[in-house]
This record gives sequence, structure tokens and C-alpha cells, in this order.
Amino acid sequence: MSTSTIVSSQSEERIAYLEGIVSQARAAAAVFTQYTQEDVDRIVKPMVLAGLEQAQYLARLAVEETKLGVLEDKALKNMVATEFVYDYVKDKRTVGPIREFPERGLVEVAEPIGVIFSLTPITNPTSTVLFKCIMAIKTRNAAIFSPHPNAVTVARRLYGSCMRRR
Repeated sequence: MSTSTIVSSQSEERIAYLEGIVSQARAAAAVFTQYTQEDVDRIVKPMVLAGLEQAQYLARLAVEETKLGVLEDKALKNMVATEFVYDYVKDKRTVGPIREFPERGLVEVAEPIGVIFSLTPITNPTSTVLFKCIMAIKTRNAAIFSPHPNAVTVARRLYGSCMRRR
């Protein structure tokens, strides 16, 4: 087998893998469009509590794997990425009519956009995912994260613990 055949085969496998992920995310996004504001808020709050509960642990994993940053700073960023973001968005409407302009006869309606793709930097592999997950779910969108190659292990643990907490 030639090198180009191997590369082509690997590329085809990778493309099929990525298409599968996007397909799953689109299916999740389609389900999210049916959620009410109450449904969304009921999901987001436990996400935030889990993020706060795991802030120190995730910070340790990030520092150990990336060899960057200070543990206490990473833990604080994780807390800010959950609690502060949540405090800002918790009472905001993100489903259906969110604002009216009666003088112009207009109503602003919040609609999800679908699938959000996110690159996760090596400098903030956990806090970035925490706040983007909160925002994606709050706005009824699905998210696909691509971690920096030097933060793959912490990303897998973070994503895995998010999935177990559902």
C-alpha cells in the first residue's frame, strides 16, 4: 500500500468521523429548538453547580497537562466562567419573544443558530469550555469543541464529566 493510499484512507476516516460528530450535534440542536425557557434554565443551573464543584479539580488537570498557569488562577477562572457568567445570564430570556418595540410594531424573537464550533486554547482549556457550554445551552445551541493538542486529556475528562452529569 502506498503512502498516498494510507493518507487518503486516514483522511476519509477522519472526514467520516467529523461528519458523524456534526450530524449528532445537528440532531441535538434540533431537539433544543423545542425547549422552553423553563427547560433551558432547568438544565443550565446544574451545569453551573457542576462547574463550580469541579473548578479546583479541572484547574489541577489543566495545569498538569499543559504545564501552563497557576493552579489557583485556573480554579478562579473556572469559577468566574461558571458563577459570574451564570449570574449575568440566569434571568435573561433566550427563548421566544425577548423584547418588544410597540412604537414600531416589532417583536425581537430569540432563535438558536444550531451548531457552534469552538477551538479551545491551551491557556484556558477548562474555563473556555465551561462558559461556552453554559452560553450554548442557554441559547439552545449545540456545541462542538476542538481542544488544543496539548490539552486533549483534560478536555476528554471535562467533556466526559459533563456527559455523566446530564
